[in-house]
Amino acid sequence: MTLLEAALYFRQTPLGGPYVRHADRYFFHAALFNFVAISAVSLPFWVTSALRSYGKPPFRQSSVGFTQHSLHLGSLIAVVILDHLDNEVMRFLGTHLSLSLVMTYGQVAAWGSDILHALTADEGGAGIPFFLLAIGPTALLVVGCRERSALRNETCPKHRGRWPRWALLAAIAVPAAIANLAYFAKGGRFRKLRTRPAIVALAEEISSDLGSTKQPDNFADLVTAYQRNWLLESADSSWVFDDPKHPLVRRPVNDTMRPQAQGLHLAADGHPWNILYLQLETFRGRDMGFHRPELLPSPTPNLDELAADTKSAHWVRHLSFGPPTVGGFMAGHCSVRPHSRRQIITDYAFADLHCIPAVLRSHGYRAEFFTASDPDWDNEGVWLSRWYDQVHFLREADERDRIVFQEAAQRIVALGRQEKPFMATVVSISNHYPFRTREQALDINSGDSVQQRILNTTHYTDDVVGEFFTTLRAEPWFAHTMVIIVGDHGYNLGEHDGVTGQRNGHHEGIWVPLLIHGGHPKLPHGPQSDVASLLDVAPTIAALAGIREPNPWIGHSLLEGPRLQSSVTGFRPPTVFAQSRDYSLSYDESTDRSQLYKGTDLLQETDLLTPHNSTQRHRDSAAALLRRAIDESTMFDYLIETNTVWTVKERSAPYPQKTDVGP
Repeated sequence: MTLLEAALYFRQTPLGGPYVRHADRYFFHAALFNFVAISAVSLPFWVTSALRSYGKPPFRQSSVGFTQHSLHLGSLIAVVILDHLDNEVMRFLGTHLSLSLVMTYGQVAAWGSDILHALTADEGGAGIPFFLLAIGPTALLVVGCRERSALRNETCPKHRGRWPRWALLAAIAVPAAIANLAYFAKGGRFRKLRTRPAIVALAEEISSDLGSTKQPDNFADLVTAYQRNWLLESADSSWVFDDPKHPLVRRPVNDTMRPQAQGLHLAADGHPWNILYLQLETFRGRDMGFHRPELLPSPTPNLDELAADTKSAHWVRHLSFGPPTVGGFMAGHCSVRPHSRRQIITDYAFADLHCIPAVLRSHGYRAEFFTASDPDWDNEGVWLSRWYDQVHFLREADERDRIVFQEAAQRIVALGRQEKPFMATVVSISNHYPFRTREQALDINSGDSVQQRILNTTHYTDDVVGEFFTTLRAEPWFAHTMVIIVGDHGYNLGEHDGVTGQRNGHHEGIWVPLLIHGGHPKLPHGPQSDVASLLDVAPTIAALAGIREPNPWIGHSLLEGPRLQSSVTGFRPPTVFAQSRDYSLSYDESTDRSQLYKGTDLLQETDLLTPHNSTQRHRDSAAALLRRAIDESTMFDYLIETNTVWTVKERSAPYPQKTDVGP
């Protein structure tokens, strides 16, 4: 296990560069804490062995002893395998192996060609993870079988004769005792989060979930603060929270004065507004030309042109919740923040949520979804079948955006020519780790580094989107169609921490584009300065359509004009981020360090908490943002765990129950 730790801490990450910048701070602890895992699985066998051999030769042949030894060996091999898998998951995703992760991404059959390419392009050595997976457990098995053979033949390996029994016991007990004392003693929590063995991480995940439905002691205060802040940050305050069992649910105040009678908003030609929703894979705000004109050549010329259109608005400070995609997928569709430890998409698939495709369907829309990434891979399929009339999984596209968008455009043209309004969601996938060139003629640099490759793949998808718009703009129904373009998450390429691929709370991982285009009279024009997030997408789509009814959405409609205050927070250990109108905060649990930036510092270049820049106001603001992020996460975790986000009884119309799933 120590050798496996060395292969983790002193080997390059899949994208190149170190796993951690200061391996000496972690490697020793990781190796020491392995004794916690070893002693945890070994203790029952040590005790029974001591009891069984009391007063007898310690390794006397017996079927009981032989079976015990086999079980002990199997347990240790399982620990080694789990630890290696955990190490590799940490290298690739920056998160520990967990039950939630396995449930979400365990569909191995759904892994596309990009995953296989990522493994073969691993800068830490192609195939080395598989070699280590084979050699580590095999070596332990060989040595263990020799020991087991000695038991069967009533002989002991020669080394046992050289050392007194107390010395052998001390060699086991002393490091195990030191490791357990170090791990379970107070302090060092942040280092433990990164260095704990896989079996300990899994045990802590299970134990925390057993008590996860306990209501927080200050729950009432958390609810009061959330509702107060939501109203303060809304440009439309004509809402009331009056459901004590469902604290997120709010309803329009005018419901108390007259029946809800308003219909869908109609365009100038008398038609309801169609909705086109484009979710773009790993589109980072820092890589958008309309956010950063200094990028030459621009990776996104087509989106730049669209953003400059007089019928477009884009939000300069729009945030996601970082990788993986499922967090942005659920936030954009249902205006729910990610759970701090689990994946809503798999662990809370039973939850009642109020999601925009189903809401539109209840008002007469048809909804269809297009993707080249298998929806069953991360359990999206379960949710899509509830929301959409038809799901088009274009497997033959082999995760190439151009094929998906061309096929989607043909079907959307047909939808537009029908009388019924529609929502069509198209999801890109090509701009994904390891950022492999799809059409070399579109590359804008040599692609020698991952920082260059992501610009090439971003440019490719931008070109695909440009072609998509060219096809649809010629259609007469496009005049009453609103287009919402979002990025699902960013990606850390080491801009702040020097470590590529790991989660962090900086803008490279969470800052993504939000661009809305169309002739809707309530849509503002040009760049918007309010803090916004994927949580605002569903409320904004509802406002575009003219739907104003009770809902539990955390976000706000962005059509109501500038807000005096606006904020968004996120918490997914080991990272916290929080943004207000004045500041942006990034907090890293593994280092227990906060970094604070001015809200206008989009690249987060000047940390206001350094000794040279820090003031009491900065420190107080950072502490308040951190506290708010944790409080909001604590409240929402409890609500999703207890299925009290939304109540079926308050839906304006029942969700459709039957869905046709496309090929």
